[in-house]
Amino acid sequence: MSDLNTRETLLKRIASTHDDESWDEFVYYYKEYLSMFLKGCSFDRNEIPDIVQLSLLKIWKNIGKFKYDKKRRFRSWLCELARNTAIDYYRKNQRMKDRDFLIQENLEMLEDGRFVDDEIEIMAEERWRNHLLNLALNNIRGVVSAKMFHVFMEAHSGKTALEISDEFKLPKNTVYVYIKRRQSKLKEQVSY
Repeated sequence: MSDLNTRETLLKRIASTHDDESWDEFVYYYKEYLSMFLKGCSFDRNEIPDIVQLSLLKIWKNIGKFKYDKKRRFRSWLCELARNTAIDYYRKNQRMKDRDFLIQENLEMLEDGRFVDDEIEIMAEERWRNHLLNLALNNIRGVVSAKMFHVFMEAHSGKTALEISDEFKLPKNTVYVYIKRRQSKLKEQVSY
């Protein structure tokens, strides 16, 4: 995942062989990402897991149709597919029973162009960066000490080294070292 990019080889393995192990790896990296994207679109949080599952099914069936080009990222295609799946989901549910105002509002927002391709691209990239950070944090949580992890999280939340030093009863220089080590570990994880 060098430079925050999708691994093209993973997509090719899934598209050409529908390899279960590759699919599991894909789901590991993208299931939560799709969920974050849909939450950012203001869909009902209770329905997002269903929409994500339907999206993954569509991806499984259509991954072979995606072609890399310089204008279009895979994540944009993925988010557009999830958005369209959500629209279909709400339409189906609306036909089955009367739905509340939120569903109608989401459909109107998506259908009338208030949520356009450029916004999808921006939102997809923002959600991807957050998703990679969360994956990296989970991967290194057990690799470093709990104190080092908490120091980094406090720094990430905006606290100064002096505030963290006082809170954890650590020398300020130690706080800087902890933060630097954590950043190094995160970079290792993200560049995987």
